[in-house]
Amino acid sequence: AAPPGGKVLVRMAGHIDEGWHLYSMSTPAAIPTSIKLAPNPAIAAFRALQPAPKRAFDANFNSDTETYEGDVTFLLELELKKDAPAGAVELNFSARYQTCNPKMCVPSKWTGAATLTVDPSAAAVAVAIPAGYAEPRAPAATAPGTPATPATPAEGLFGFLAVAFGFGLASIFTPCVFPMIPITMSYFLNRPSG
Repeated sequence: AAPPGGKVLVRMAGHIDEGWHLYSMSTPAAIPTSIKLAPNPAIAAFRALQPAPKRAFDANFNSDTETYEGDVTFLLELELKKDAPAGAVELNFSARYQTCNPKMCVPSKWTGAATLTVDPSAAAVAVAIPAGYAEPRAPAATAPGTPATPATPAEGLFGFLAVAFGFGLASIFTPCVFPMIPITMSYFLNRPSG
C-alpha cells in the first residue's frame, strides 16, 4: 500500500533458459527490451530501471550488444498522483523483448497485471534504488564497424526514396532500356485522344 503522491517499486523478474540471452533496454543492436505501463488515472510518473548488463560482441548482429543470462530483475518505479483515489488500482504492464542463442533469435511480447492499494493513511516510504540499477540510456556512439544509431522514420524514408530514384535513373541508361525510350515516347505521344 502507498499513500497518494507516494512512490512504489515494482519488481519484474524473469528467467532466461540456459544457452539463451535477453537483450537489455539500452543495447545498441538487436531488439532492446522495453517495458510499458498502460495509462492509469492514479499514476503520475513511471520509469523502468535495469541492472548493469553484460556488454560483448554478438555475432548474430555483428556488433556489440548488452545482454542478460540466467535470472534478471527489472525495477519499475511508480509515482502516484497526489489526488489518487483510495482503493485498489489495477496496473497493466507490457514488455517487448528478444532472446537469442548462437543459432537463432526469437522476438516476444509479454503482458501482466498487478494490484496496488492506495491508502491515504499509509506512511510515505522513500524508494531506495539498489546499487547497480539505472535508467536505460540511448545507445552510445558506436565504434567503427558497428551500425550507427538508427535514422528516424522520416530520414529513413527520404534516404530510401533518394536511393530508389538514383537507381531508377541509372537503369534508364542500361543497354537494354536506353534504345527503347524513343519507341515508348512515340507510342504515348501519337495516341489519338478520345
